[in-house]
Amino acid sequence: MEETIRRQMTEYNRLFKEEDGLYREVSRRLDLPETELWILYLLRLEGSCTQRELRERMVQARQSVNTALKAMERRGVIAMTPAEGDRRSRTIRLTERGEALAAEAADSILAAEAAAMASLSERERETLLRLWEKYVAALAKGLGHRESGEQA
Repeated sequence: MEETIRRQMTEYNRLFKEEDGLYREVSRRLDLPETELWILYLLRLEGSCTQRELRERMVQARQSVNTALKAMERRGVIAMTPAEGDRRSRTIRLTERGEALAAEAADSILAAEAAAMASLSERERETLLRLWEKYVAALAKGLGHRESGEQA
């Protein structure tokens, strides 16, 4: 393996782990499982969505997401109701208690992410996203996944 690529892979992985650690620290500080934190984040961003949409956006195993959803429903953080047009699917939304928790947990992340993105020019943001998408697609192909973002 070329030394330059090895060095760049090491730096990329360090940055990736550092970013992941930032989110993990927020989760620990709030005494909230990471999966629940991401559910709050996505519901705060999206408003409401079905279980399937949530799993697809989180790119996590069905069981992990469903376990977190059940725990959150028991605590009164979310409400799940049958989705319009598909009784097998359920729509998830934050309850009043969930809105308060999401405001504490997700809003700080969303604000920090927006500020971090705003620190880049529009062109830099577009380049970052385009290159990251290209990298993830190539990695998914190399790992035998059907498409980037889709689990094999």
